[in-house]
Formats: sequence, C-alpha cells, structure tokens
Amino acid sequence: MSSDTRTIIPEEAASQGLLAVVIARAVVAARAAASVLERTTRAARSVVTPLGWGVIAGGIASLVLAYGWGWTELAVIGWGLLFVAAAASLWLVGRGAGQILLTLPVPRVAVGETAEARLVARNPGRRRFSGARLEIPVGRRVVELLLPALSRGGEVDEHVGIPTDRRGIVAVGPARTVRADPSGSCDARSCGRTCANCTCIPERSRCRR
Repeated sequence: MSSDTRTIIPEEAASQGLLAVVIARAVVAARAAASVLERTTRAARSVVTPLGWGVIAGGIASLVLAYGWGWTELAVIGWGLLFVAAAASLWLVGRGAGQILLTLPVPRVAVGETAEARLVARNPGRRRFSGARLEIPVGRRVVELLLPALSRGGEVDEHVGIPTDRRGIVAVGPARTVRADPSGSCDARSCGRTCANCTCIPERSRCRR
C-alpha cells in the first residue's frame, strides 16, 4: 500500500465524520425551530381574533401590492394595519388577576329561594392589573362582569345571582378572564379552576296545625 493511500483514507474518514456531525446538528436545530414555530403559532391562534387575522392579512396584502406597483398610499395603509396588529398584541402584555375564587355560600336551596355565587378576584402581583371582562357560566347562560383595575394586593368581591325557578343542579363556573385590546384584534382568555354546583330541591311545604 502506498504512502498516498495511507494518507488519503484517514482524511476521507475525518471528512465523513464532520459531515455527519454537521447534519446531526442541523437536524437538532431544525427540530428546535419547528418546536418554537409551533408554540408561537399555537399562542397566536389562541390570542388573535378573526378580525385580527383580517387586519394582518390586509396589511401584508397592501404592502405586497404597494411595493409591486409603487403605490405609496397603499404602503402607508399596509404599515398602518400592521402597526395596529402589533399594538394590539402589546396591549395584552402583562398578567391578569392572579387568583380567582368562586364559591357558593349556600350550595343547597329550595325552588324559588334566593341563591348567589360569590366571586373574589385578587392581584397578588407587583404590577397593576388594568382590568378585564369576566365570563361566568351559570347553568345555560353566561354572566359577564367588568373587573376593575386592581393595584398590588387589590381585591374585588362580586356576587352573581343563580336561577332557582326549577329543581335540579345548576353548574356555576369556572370563571373566564377575557382581556381584549380596544380594536378587538386580540384577546387573551384564561380559565379559572374553581367551579361549584347549586342544588335546587322542591319547595318545602309548611306543616298545617
């Protein structure tokens, strides 16, 4: 075997090993990028409303047509639409009410009696909470309440009426927090963990003497 052959074989093996390392790292990087893209897409779908997708699509289409045809006014409209979408996403930056507790002071009532659910929202965080809309499922209907701005350590206590016109079990909760930007392009929804059932029993008959 010549000296040239002994020299070439190790170099080819080294090059093949390096190529394998490069391919393996490229595959790992591609998987990581795909995972990040999937999480970002999932987050966008959960936040961007149909109106928001329309604003984004309109902005992109306007920019494509504007730069393709040299239409300055259309470019201004396109950038304006994208700015609205970006501002809407920044509007939601922050945290909602850290704790939402839903309880039933009286979980068992007679038909026709008054029944209420108590909802307590607290802000244990360090930043001020700008407020949100609360959606509370009560039986077949959804009750909406406006949660005011809460400073650090702030608390709000609300009561929600429960229909007791017929016997049965009325499911209450869980409460959902909805924070939306003024344009309606984005909204963030978070669901509480507490729910309760109010049991309506037949009206108690009075004993006759």
